[in-house]
This record gives sequence, C-alpha cells and structure tokens, in this order.
Amino acid sequence: MLRIAPLLVALLLAAGCGNSDGPASTRSACPEPTPVTSKIPKDLPFEDWGTVTKVERDERFLIVQVDSEQSVVELHPQIARALLGAGYEIVGADNEGFESEIFFAPGKGLTGLFRLRQSPCKGRVIVTLLYEPESR
Repeated sequence: MLRIAPLLVALLLAAGCGNSDGPASTRSACPEPTPVTSKIPKDLPFEDWGTVTKVERDERFLIVQVDSEQSVVELHPQIARALLGAGYEIVGADNEGFESEIFFAPGKGLTGLFRLRQSPCKGRVIVTLLYEPESR
C-alpha cells in the first residue's frame, strides 16, 4: 500500500489541475472532447473507452485521460479485463456505480491506478490513468 500512496497524491494533484470551467449548470454547453493522438500507450485499448484527451509524462508518472460516453458500470469491467489481458495484476478495486478505482501492479513492470468519475458534462465519464515505473 505504501507504493500506491504516492500515486494517490499525484492523481489528486493532477485532478485538481483539470480543465473544468466550473459546475455544468454554469456552462451553456459541454464542448466535444479534443482528441490527443500521439504518445498513447499501446498496451491498453484507451480509444475503445472514449476520446483520449490528455497524455502527459514527467520524470515519474504517466497520466492518460479519456472522456467517455460509457457509464462507470460499463467501463469498470472493460478496464479490469483489459488490464488482466495485458498481463497486469489487479491488486484492489472499488466500484460504487457512480465512481470507481482500479489499482494494478506489475506484470509489465508498472504499478498504477485507474480512476473513473462522472464528468461535469451530463452522460460522460472521465477515466484517468496514473502509473509509474516500478523500479526506481
């Protein structure tokens, strides 16, 4: 669990720096997501889940964000199956139907977290992946 703590802190910081324009009720309409097409990791089918809108790398973490029209209930098992199929081990998960987390570990030498949250845009879910190389 100690290895996951830095991931949680980094994910919370990344989430706080999102592109939210405020509550959905204060916006006239939600724009279509702007796709990112470069540097998308190939070991998981991100584009099957929605539009990849962010891929950021720094010296420690990779963050991938997907804007999806699928529900949390639909996405959670798809992501879990994709992780297992890619050789990752799921070490923890919590699916409350409206939000979800999947913690995964080595198999590919990585440890990470998928976080699924309702978007401020009605009918959309934001999927955020945060992971880092296991060996430091």
